Amino acid sequence: MGLKNFFFIFFILNFVLAGFLWDEPYLPKTNINYWLLTYGKDVYYLTNDGFVYSFSPLSKREQVIYSTYRPSSTPMVIAKNNLIFADKDGVVYAYSLLNKKISWKFEPKGELNLSKIKFLDASEYALAIVYENRLVVLKPDNGLELFSREIENGLKVKVQGNKIFLNTAKNLEVYEANGRLSWRAEIGEVYHQAVYDEERNNVYVASANKGILFAFSLTTGQLLWYYQTKGFLMFEPVFSSNTILIVDNKGQAIGLDKNQGNVLYIKNINSPSWSKPAKINNYAFFGNLDEELIGIDIDSGEVLLRQKLEGRADYPLILDNKTMIVYTTKNRMYYIEFDPFCSIISPQDGEEIGLYNKIEGAVFSLNGIKAISIDVNKKNIINEGINGKYFEKEIDFSSEAMGLVDIDCKATNLQGRIERNVLGYKTRALLNLNKEKTKLYAYIEPSLNLNPGQEFVLYVQDKNAKDLEEFVIKYKNESKTSNSPIKLKAPLEPGIYTIAVKKVGYDEKVIKFEVKDNLLVVKIFGILVVLILLILFIIKTKKK
Repeated sequence: MGLKNFFFIFFILNFVLAGFLWDEPYLPKTNINYWLLTYGKDVYYLTNDGFVYSFSPLSKREQVIYSTYRPSSTPMVIAKNNLIFADKDGVVYAYSLLNKKISWKFEPKGELNLSKIKFLDASEYALAIVYENRLVVLKPDNGLELFSREIENGLKVKVQGNKIFLNTAKNLEVYEANGRLSWRAEIGEVYHQAVYDEERNNVYVASANKGILFAFSLTTGQLLWYYQTKGFLMFEPVFSSNTILIVDNKGQAIGLDKNQGNVLYIKNINSPSWSKPAKINNYAFFGNLDEELIGIDIDSGEVLLRQKLEGRADYPLILDNKTMIVYTTKNRMYYIEFDPFCSIISPQDGEEIGLYNKIEGAVFSLNGIKAISIDVNKKNIINEGINGKYFEKEIDFSSEAMGLVDIDCKATNLQGRIERNVLGYKTRALLNLNKEKTKLYAYIEPSLNLNPGQEFVLYVQDKNAKDLEEFVIKYKNESKTSNSPIKLKAPLEPGIYTIAVKKVGYDEKVIKFEVKDNLLVVKIFGILVVLILLILFIIKTKKK
């Protein structure tokens, strides 16, 4: 075999093997404390004890490339082909990914009176280092100082292009890379990094503990609008062309209009976010407190992905247009392929279901979705084309045994690429089939005969007369989720009306009630009164 043929076969084998993702999460050699970064096909991370690791998702090769032998204290960034990080004493290192060695090092001088380093961030133009009492800005390629100035209680910094957005205990301050202060806004303590919207030339910054999102004009520093939640904001905002997404500590995803800050939607995602978001196109991915990876359509607020993980997702990292690395608090690393994917949204993993259930899911691909298939206990029951992002399918489980039922869905995109079972259980929902608990009981008080506009109470209970929660009722052509008991009003118009009650794991219940025609009763009563008066008049006339 010729050398050319050998290398050709070797290339083809590597290309094929590269498409297979992990069946099980990877356990890194040590706990990762600071940002995952990607450079080419490799991932880099920094540990709390100052070790810098490189990691190949394809080969699972993990190795130490440098160590400061001192504890780390800040995130790590990449700029000008350098990995840039710092130790607890404020020394900043730049490790060249091209030459595989330290290219420069910044050691703060004693006369600067620098306290512990707080944060750093970089672009191709500037590296900004925040100490408690000083901001130092360097060139990322060689470490030469661009400017340095005293600050008060520095917290975080964001660098985008040649703009530097500094958070202090009181202000948001915006600098040029030459050190000129563009403007300053007093907004109180801010823990999240500012975000620059290049399309609108606006700056968005979230005050975590106050629950306020501010929007400023980058040019003038004018406050354009602000929005205040009732809780805390869990991370900096992410945005599409028209919509800004924030998530509060009550598990609400809130979409705001970029122009005025008006609310476009508020969606309950059940659990507060935990991680910084990763964004691709109009989609945001982040971990929540319930150890799930959540994917949200920024423009609609609809949940596209809800995947159970081992541990809370700390660092979702987009590698390319179809893969993502996720690291969790339980030292698990997942290599996720999400183009295409198919996710079961409802019922959720482990939830109890009945004999007949509606399965709701979401599909996603940057290239569009062509078809989906659904398996129940590894038996294919649905295989059909699809055009939208969501699907609802009624499934008959009556032939399945009680206990755990495996629901698995897969998607095929327009290029014919079929989703792999990338996490070993990524696309699945293990549902608990219990045939004895499918009966749902619903009734209304005071009775099934009501007067127009009369208030009544709807009770929805299980077989043990326990009030149920999070069921859906359809009444007067409107559907909403509620908990038992619920107060309602009868319509004003007489007639027969229905209330349909649905809940995952229970049979649907329909209640019929009647709204009486009180005007008919009045009419009849009036006629009777007239007849009585007429009879009395006739009797009186005869006596005369």
